[in-house]
Formats: sequence, structure tokens, C-alpha cells
Amino acid sequence: MTFLKKFFTLTKKQTLLCSLLSLTAISSCASNVNSQSWNLEKEESGIKTYSRQVANHSINEVRGETKIKATVSQLVNLFMDVDKCHLFSENCHSAKILNRKNDNEFDLYKMIKNPAPFSDRDVLLNVKVEKSTETGEVLISYKDIKGDMAQDDCCLRLISDIGFWKFTPMSDGYTNITWQFHTDPGGALPAMLLNGVMPSLPVNLFNKIIKEI
Repeated sequence: MTFLKKFFTLTKKQTLLCSLLSLTAISSCASNVNSQSWNLEKEESGIKTYSRQVANHSINEVRGETKIKATVSQLVNLFMDVDKCHLFSENCHSAKILNRKNDNEFDLYKMIKNPAPFSDRDVLLNVKVEKSTETGEVLISYKDIKGDMAQDDCCLRLISDIGFWKFTPMSDGYTNITWQFHTDPGGALPAMLLNGVMPSLPVNLFNKIIKEI
């Protein structure tokens, strides 16, 4: 029996989603990331967000951490529900699987509908799901790819999008959540604006997940 069949209980509406990650070192989940120290940007309601500079990029990498009263299984099943993509990707409008490589890896199309006057975005992602048999930790990593799907007139294609969601079980019935990402949305958005806004994204999404659970 495969890992996904063992670990998830899927309904007909659920498909493997992600806005979305390998039990390798964190630095391997983001390309061109340097060894700059993380800077604490926000801390509220048990949620901490950090940022750090990325080599050869003007847009910072962001990391969010918190713990939620839920099991790893609950969070992963929620994450995999395509109807819930907005919980794990800000302004996610829709997502669909394009190509399943194996039980733990697939390509995903994601469409992000932004409020005016900002243009909508879309992206093709390669997604990997791995579970540690020793700790029960699940890591869902994602990275933008070119793919075969032509760009739609509805959206601008993200220049890059790479990161991971990590769910680590704790002994007190909570699960520690880490979301780390580096995104370049393209277009005319200034890096200074993005670097000021992006540290708020983990706070927004973590609070949505807490309410959903």
C-alpha cells in the first residue's frame, strides 16, 4: 500500500493540492538562497514570521511558524482538499493536478485572483510529499516549472515560486506548522512593497487554518 493511500482519507472532492514540498535540509527547498540570518518581522497570537535576503534577488524569503491544536493527518487532509486552496495560498482561486508522476509527486496548476488594481497570477508547480517514518513529520515541497500548459490571457505567470509546508507532531496534541517560501510575482510591483507585505501572509493563512480546524 502506498504512502498516500495509507496516510490520507480522501473524498471524491479531494485531490492532491498544494500551494505547496522533501525531508531534506531547509536550504535545499529554495534555490539561490544564501546563508543570511533570519530577521523576526512579526510576532502575534503565537505566530512568528521571519524574512531574509536571497542571493541575486531583491525580494526576500519568508518563513512563518506556529502550532495548532490538530493532528498532522488532519492538516494534511485539509491541505490536499482542492476546495480549500485559499487556506494555504493567499487569494488562491482554483487549483488542479496536471500530471501525477507517482503517488507522492505531481504537477499542479494554481490560479491566484488578486483584488483590483493588481493583475491575477497563475503558476505551474512540481509538488513532492514525504513523511518521516521516525518522527511522523510531513513535508510538502513545491517549485515552479515551465510545464506544457500555455499561459492564459487571464493572468500573469509567476516568475518563480518555491517553498514548503512542514507539519511536525508535538507531544501535547499540537502540530507545529512551518511555511517557508520565496516568490517573485513579476509585473511592476516594487520589491520594497512586496517585502513589506509578505511577512503578513503566514499570519493571515495560519489564522484561516485555525478557524477551519
